Amino acid sequence: MAELRTLWRLLHAYDIALHPVYIRSAANRIADAASRMAAHRDYTLARPHFERLQRRWGWCTVDAFASPATAQLPRYWVPAHHTLDYGGAEAVDAFAQAWDDEFLWVHPPPSLVPHVLQMLQRSRCLAMVCIPAWRTAPWLGTLAAISTDSLASGGVPGKHPPHHVLRLRRADGTAFEHLRPVVSRWKGGETAVRLAATALESSTARSYGRHWLAFCEWCAAHDLDPMPATQRMVFAYIGFLAEKGTVAADSLQPYLSAINSAHADCGYDRPALGHLIARARQGMRRAQALAATRDTRVPLPAEAVLRVLRHACASARAWRRDLSAAACAHLLRGAYAVCLSFLFFGRQDSCVALRTHDHGIQPDAIWLRLTRPWSW
Repeated sequence: MAELRTLWRLLHAYDIALHPVYIRSAANRIADAASRMAAHRDYTLARPHFERLQRRWGWCTVDAFASPATAQLPRYWVPAHHTLDYGGAEAVDAFAQAWDDEFLWVHPPPSLVPHVLQMLQRSRCLAMVCIPAWRTAPWLGTLAAISTDSLASGGVPGKHPPHHVLRLRRADGTAFEHLRPVVSRWKGGETAVRLAATALESSTARSYGRHWLAFCEWCAAHDLDPMPATQRMVFAYIGFLAEKGTVAADSLQPYLSAINSAHADCGYDRPALGHLIARARQGMRRAQALAATRDTRVPLPAEAVLRVLRHACASARAWRRDLSAAACAHLLRGAYAVCLSFLFFGRQDSCVALRTHDHGIQPDAIWLRLTRPWSW
């Protein structure tokens, strides 16, 4: 602050006006030269090889182990022991950051590989991992068990490659938790549980997990064990859902599918099937029809959509100045999806998984193509 006051007095005394101008970090080579110096033992993958990996597996969002001199991406994290200026680093110490929902480029020092694997097993993320192909490394078996694809250093698929794409979902809140006490005692058991939890699409897994938890809470209230459940228990549970009045008969299937899936995953018969269950569902449908049950959902008001559009347009300039390009694009995409879904009278999830070739804006029209309505 003292230096700032001195500068202000000097400018005032000589009647000098300063006009700050933003300079992109990539163009600010002279002032940032010191921060771009490589630290001792810094190394990185050659840029052409890194771009080839991204074209093969997708575009990473953050470089987890980098320095200003070795960063492959605009977003990068520097090690905790980094002694030079952090430059444009987003954060310090990759292990102190949240890895969930990121697509990470992970090129760590070999000594940190065991810690990296532990972090990947705990996180819900996607990652490209670049490590030496050490055939006798003690962590190689764990790495191979949680890998979905690989590429050897020479470009030929190998059994123990240095590059791995990893994505494992947590098994918490799923029926696979019941398997943990049995299989976690065996090598690979915990990984197998997480692999099974990853088998479903994220939206389906969340839906099943939510409905299974609701059934478990109902069982707990009646001092019942939800695993394995009986057909009569599910029969009574349907009655409970009907009494709540918040579940339509035509929307009952996800509740029952969650129970059936949980039992099948643990090797039990599906209890939400059979004549008794079918009768309860038919009765619930007829009872709601006789009561003239109406859909309580209401359309999004036009004024609300206009406010979303005006806010997006008014904030676009501030977003570009204060946020990264990826964050700005994410916010604009959400506002555009809300307006597009409203214009075409779409369901709430109609525009969630849109791709660039599914919609477009022309001088005299806006068009939308729903190509995969049942996979969303």
